[in-house]
Amino acid sequence: MTTLANLYDHIGSNKPRPVLHCLQCDADYSANKGDYWLYPQDYVFTCCEEPLTLAYKQTQYTLQP
Repeated sequence: MTTLANLYDHIGSNKPRPVLHCLQCDADYSANKGDYWLYPQDYVFTCCEEPLTLAYKQTQYTLQP
């Protein structure tokens, strides 16, 4: 279960950029703490009536031979 307290402000950071991911509909949302400054620290992020998962999105490029 991901709460606001689990997030950090990753703008200008060299850390990997996390996303909030819905396992039900495969949607991704911002995981930047600064985007949710009005929410309480114990706020639980949800989608499709389920808690969102904190994840890291990876993109892989495969070159054609």
